[in-house]
Amino acid sequence: MTPDEGQAALDKLRADIDELDLRLLELFNARAQVVEEIGDIKRVAGIPIYEPKREELVFSNVLGHNGGPLGDDAVRRLYERIIDEMRTLQRERMRRAQSQAAEGLAQAQGQPQAPAQAKASGQTQASAQARASGQTEASGARESEGEKR
Repeated sequence: MTPDEGQAALDKLRADIDELDLRLLELFNARAQVVEEIGDIKRVAGIPIYEPKREELVFSNVLGHNGGPLGDDAVRRLYERIIDEMRTLQRERMRRAQSQAAEGLAQAQGQPQAPAQAKASGQTQASAQARASGQTEASGARESEGEKR
């Protein structure tokens, strides 16, 4: 094989890998969508995100079907990482849902947003503080400037 033939073969194989990477990405995102649904059910039902028995079932499933060339240890490490990222996705989604629920409850009760809720919703701290004190953001900013002088 000449260097040019070798390079052509490498280019073809790398294009195959690029295509496989895109298919993997599509599958990871499809898995993430299912995980989000699972997380929603867990949040509503009060079920913990971390379920070690379920993770062992996932490992058992994939390792039982592993035909190589990846060894079982490598497959386990890959799935540990995948599961960890999916668990993080569930936690973040639960936090957002809880924050939105708390914000909606506060608004329904006519209560001002806490600074952390204001930040999450994109409000500035000045506008959250002004709202809490019944001022407009501009009047609150003017008073703050007056206090600095």
